Parts: sequence; C-alpha cells; structure tokens
Amino acid sequence: VALGLALSLLIGGSITRPLQALAHAMSRLAKGDVSVHIPATEARDEIGNMARTVIVFRETMRERERLTAEQNETARAREARSQAIAATIARFERSVGDVLGRVRDAVQRLEAASSRLNASADDMSAEARAAESRVLAASSNVTAAAGSVEELAASIGEIASQAQKSTQVAGRAVAEARRTSATMSEL
Repeated sequence: VALGLALSLLIGGSITRPLQALAHAMSRLAKGDVSVHIPATEARDEIGNMARTVIVFRETMRERERLTAEQNETARAREARSQAIAATIARFERSVGDVLGRVRDAVQRLEAASSRLNASADDMSAEARAAESRVLAASSNVTAAAGSVEELAASIGEIASQAQKSTQVAGRAVAEARRTSATMSEL
C-alpha cells in the first residue's frame, strides 16, 4: 500500500507538475507576456502536445504584436504624410492668394491708367475739335494758314486714333488680367 501510494504520488506529480507549469505559462501568455518559456514541449505525450499547441498560440501572439506595430508605424507614416500634404496645400493656397492679390492690384492700376488715358484722349479730341473749328473760322480769312491747320487736324486725328487704339489695347489688357484673375481663383 505504501509502495502504491508512493508510486501514485510519483505518477501524479509527474502529471501535475508539468500541467501546473504549463498552466502558469498559459496564464502569463494570456496576460500578454510573449517571452514566457513553454515547459514540457519535448514530451511525447498529451502534455507535450498541449505544450506545442501553446507554442503556436505564443507565436501567433508574437506575429499579431509585430503586425500591430507595423500597422501603427504605417498609420504614423500616413498621418505624417497627411500633415505634410495639408501644410503644402496651405502654403499653396497662401501663395495663390498672394498672387491673386497682386494681380487684382495690377488690374486696378491698369484700369485707372486706362481711364486716365481715355479721359486724356477725350480731352484731346475735344481740343482738336475746338482747334479745328477755330482754324476753319480763320481759314476763311487766310488760305495759306488753312493748309497748315488741315495738317494739324490730321495729326490730331491720328493722335486721337492712336489714343483710341491705346485705350482698346488697355481694355484688352484689363480683360486679360480679369481672365487671369478668374483662372487663378479657380486654381
């Protein structure tokens, strides 16, 4: 009976010790400790099979941690890229805004210059018409002076024509500047 009891304690210990060590390792593994040593993996019995299965679980957890770390790194890189793109877009918007502001200022100055040029051309036309009427009145008295006055009127007409062409060119420039401003706004 004593020998049977001793053998049964010896057999029970040989079963319970590896099971307890395996249970302890599985408990640490469940808590996330993937560095735990798995006991009894070399045994050729059911306990060894269980231990080798726990190794598969441990390796799966290690792989999951590695994949999680890779995903976190990818997410950080993606976030950094997104921030860099957002900063680039903000800089581009600021630079486009600055360019549009300068174009608007240039268009306004061009419009003002065009208006002054138009006013000057109108004044010159009015003066030319007044001079022409005075010359016509004087031409009845002096025929020699009439030829000179006609040349002056032609020159003034040419100047008025050139001024009108300049006004048209300035108008086209204003329109082109507005079109450029609209294109820049769209961009």
